[in-house]
Amino acid sequence: MHGAHNIHFQLVQKEATGEKTEFSLLLMHAEDHLMSTLAMKELVKELLEIFKSRNL
Repeated sequence: MHGAHNIHFQLVQKEATGEKTEFSLLLMHAEDHLMSTLAMKELVKELLEIFKSRNL
């Protein structure tokens, strides 16, 4: 996942400096999966903390 995040960051940085990335449905789909996975990872971390604090 770290590698995917780095590639995503590089693409965003290129776009920020004016270098255009060719639009691709596959790229958009991959980015959607990456962002969903990162959001779910954070949610699970928070839930684990809650469960641990309540001895569940």
